[in-house]
Amino acid sequence: MQITLLIATVINFFLQRNVTSKSNTNVWRAAAWYTVAYVVLTFGAAALQALYKTPIYELLMITWRMGATGEAVADVVTMLINALISCAVFFPIFKIIFRREVVVVDSHRAIASELSGLQKRWPRSGWQYCIDKDERT
Repeated sequence: MQITLLIATVINFFLQRNVTSKSNTNVWRAAAWYTVAYVVLTFGAAALQALYKTPIYELLMITWRMGATGEAVADVVTMLINALISCAVFFPIFKIIFRREVVVVDSHRAIASELSGLQKRWPRSGWQYCIDKDERT
């Protein structure tokens, strides 16, 4: 169980860093902060479960007399609460860990490069097309 969780966490790290955030920061520093955040969140979520898990199970199984169905519903409710806590905490932390650093380049060179790329993709821009069309009529 723990090995599969570790593999899923490593895959999630790279997906969050490269795909979701498109981060260009130091991968080792991000991995260290991700590990710290993951450990703190795991223990924090487990500690919070001690506050809400028992009352939910007692409400559904005993107070509402749902028995085994109440246990299954309580499992789903506690799982959803745990997922919500994880998302609410991890999202702002990921914004800090997986930020994009601005790379300053020569603006004239960057603009020229972008324009040449556009020229290759669309040899005739919309304005040129309109001007050429007007000249023909």
